[in-house]
Amino acid sequence: MTNCNCYCKTDCAGVSIVVSIIIAIIAGICLKLVIPTGHIGFISFFNTLMSINIGLGVFNLIPFPPLDGSKVVAAILPNHLYDKWMMIEQYGMFILMALLLTGILNPFLNGLMGFVYNIVYMVVGL
Repeated sequence: MTNCNCYCKTDCAGVSIVVSIIIAIIAGICLKLVIPTGHIGFISFFNTLMSINIGLGVFNLIPFPPLDGSKVVAAILPNHLYDKWMMIEQYGMFILMALLLTGILNPFLNGLMGFVYNIVYMVVGL
């Protein structure tokens, strides 16, 4: 298998990450608009929507198949490394599960989520 650097499997690498962050920003804008009303149901809904989408966006950054982070890595790899990278695809889910179950990724995920929260809050003005 070679990386043809053309319209192939990595054509949409990272799109779901960007979409998740955009939805989080929209939810943050809605949250900012409903906070003055004091309606707890709407505040809770938009806060949860924002949190879930930030979590999904950050989680999808993990560079192991089948997550989008692996496709981003594959898209930027030179041809001679692309084949080697794709060889781990069949083991990606097992590697991902092992990393999640052992908690090795927790510091990375928590730190990155805090960083993305700060960016969303800054963009929205919360």
